[in-house]
Amino acid sequence: MAPVADYPGVWGKATATIDWCEENYVVTEYVAEFWNTISNLAMIIPPILAGIKAYQEKLETRYVVSFFSILVVGIGSWCFHMTLLYEMQLFDELPMIWGSCIFVFDLFHSFTPPKYQNLPMILCLVLYSFIITAVYISIKNPIFHEAAYAVLVFTLFFKSVDMLRRPNSSRALFFTALATYGTGFIIWNIDNFFCHNIREFRGTLTSTFRPLTQLHAWWHLLAGLGTYIHVLYRPLWESHIIMYQKQWRRMDQYTKTDDIIAGSDISTLQEVACHHMCSKVKKVMIVSKKAYQGSSQHPFFRQCTEMCCV
Repeated sequence: MAPVADYPGVWGKATATIDWCEENYVVTEYVAEFWNTISNLAMIIPPILAGIKAYQEKLETRYVVSFFSILVVGIGSWCFHMTLLYEMQLFDELPMIWGSCIFVFDLFHSFTPPKYQNLPMILCLVLYSFIITAVYISIKNPIFHEAAYAVLVFTLFFKSVDMLRRPNSSRALFFTALATYGTGFIIWNIDNFFCHNIREFRGTLTSTFRPLTQLHAWWHLLAGLGTYIHVLYRPLWESHIIMYQKQWRRMDQYTKTDDIIAGSDISTLQEVACHHMCSKVKKVMIVSKKAYQGSSQHPFFRQCTEMCCV
């Protein structure tokens, strides 16, 4: 890591257990690590806008809470890099644990009915957060925090991969989030292990290009946006479910009598159920219960089964 301080600042001596590779109090005496501080805007502005939008769209509260947790991490990280005080370090790192637990809860509830609460999971996540908080405050070892955070990140990753098997998952959004966050993680490690070399290289550049070598700031940008995109991945998934539920209700209007199912109006049901749904999601077959029971031998049913069999 970098030395504790390069220039004096208004916040006094750094008390944090970590000091990153950016030279301290170089840009202004009011901000210890200027670029590492303002880069947290990527974890402040998007969550505010998304949280407001989620509230306006009346999404489940857990989505608003997820965006709020990103905001708290961004504010905490801002305060930490601005002051390099230990109290602000905890304000940065502990919300990462608690916020990731919220993401895990949110992700595992993507396949459950609205307002369903898995109490054992909630208890386990809260207990995990409390234990990590207590132990980390006691031992003050950043490696312990990073390991505890990594457990949650890998849990999110593998559950997200499992979601990709669902026919209505947004692969593009998932891989965008993965690539963004993964790139930031690689850059974060380069900044940690090659700080001395980076500082030497930075010294050879003009003041215009030096900010581009602040790799920890790039980590904030990429990790913040990657996390934000990953949270978007879940309500997008559920928006498809809502669309299917609405389409199901529309289909029920065409299937109120057995005559419609067995008669000449089957083409209407075919257009609504098979063409509309299968053209969007190839592996999802959505037909009404009456259609399923009354026309299992109809060519329409066989066609939809071939196209959209789950």
